[in-house]
Amino acid sequence: AYQDMKDVELARQYLDEAYAIFLRNEAYREQIESLNYLAILMRESGQYDKSIGYYLQALKISEQTQSSREKANSQVGLGNIYVLLNDQRKAETYYLQALEIFKALDLKEEIAVCYKSLSAIKNKEGDLKAEDERLPVSHELDVTSRRRCASRPAGGSRTFS
Repeated sequence: AYQDMKDVELARQYLDEAYAIFLRNEAYREQIESLNYLAILMRESGQYDKSIGYYLQALKISEQTQSSREKANSQVGLGNIYVLLNDQRKAETYYLQALEIFKALDLKEEIAVCYKSLSAIKNKEGDLKAEDERLPVSHELDVTSRRRCASRPAGGSRTFS
């Protein structure tokens, strides 16, 4: 998290500037990414309501522009926020929606992230049976995806929030 709210405000100003440029240039994918980054910034600084607002803005643009991958990334981000807010049902709903999109796009690593997130929710709820039902499906990762994951530097894990 951020040490100082001045850092958060400065980071937010930079992201707002980037978003404004992308907005003027009708660069929709980049607008969505900027909004998702703003949402992450707000989440990391404990401003969950603002984070949700940015994710919902990103979700709206992604739906209007039929940007499926970006829509799913925003849904994962919303799921992450609702986990922090202890609203497991909303989190699960967003993760499941993202999962369907990632499956349709055949994005194996993103699929695995959704399964891990869903599993963590069920584990937190103590519903190990539901967790066990979801885990085998994550074995859909092919050898190529595993090699890509293995070739990443330590600490370079991928997140989609």
